[in-house]
Amino acid sequence: MLQTRDGDTYEIRVAAEPKADEAGTLSDAERVENLASDWMLDAKSPEVAKAAREIAGAAATPWEKANKLYTWVFETLEKTSVLSVPTAVEVLRAKQGDCNEHTVLFVALARAAGVPARVAIGLVYSDEVGGFGYHAWPEVFIGHWIPMDPTLGQPIADATHIKILNGGIAEWGRLMGYIGQAKIEVLGVE
Repeated sequence: MLQTRDGDTYEIRVAAEPKADEAGTLSDAERVENLASDWMLDAKSPEVAKAAREIAGAAATPWEKANKLYTWVFETLEKTSVLSVPTAVEVLRAKQGDCNEHTVLFVALARAAGVPARVAIGLVYSDEVGGFGYHAWPEVFIGHWIPMDPTLGQPIADATHIKILNGGIAEWGRLMGYIGQAKIEVLGVE
C-alpha cells in the first residue's frame, strides 16, 4: 500500500502483488527489526515456530509462505471481540480474537517462517458501522511492504486501510491524538 501526502490530502494505492524478480531490499537493521521476537510477537516460541513450519509447509518463496499463513489465520481464528493484550502464543492456543489477535499471530508466524513482517495500525472503513474505525493489520516485506488483512479476508488489504503508524502495543498510545480528530472525505476512486 502506498500512502502519499500533499498537505492534508492522502493518496492511497493498493499494493501490487510482488513479482518474482522484485529487487527491493531492507537494510540489515530493518531486517533484524522485522524478524525479531518479543514478548508479544514471540516468533521464537517453540509453539509458534512449529506452527509456522507446519502451515508454510513446502512453500518455496516468502510470498507463498505469507499467503499460506494468511489463509490459515483467516480460516482458523474465530472472529470475536476480545478485551486483552494478546500474545501470539495465547492467540495460537485460543484460536479466536479480533484484529489485534489476528495481526499479532500472523506477524509472529511470518517472522518465525523468515518473512519480515510488522504491525500496521490505523483506520479501516466498515459497512457495519457506516464509517472508519480502529484497525490493526499485518504487512510483509516481499520486495516492498504489502499489507494483508487476515481479519477481513483480504490477501492484499484494500485502499480503505489508512495506516497511521507501525508498531506493537508500545505504539498504540500514539493513536490517542487521532481519536475524534480524523475527518475523512473520499475525493475519488479509480
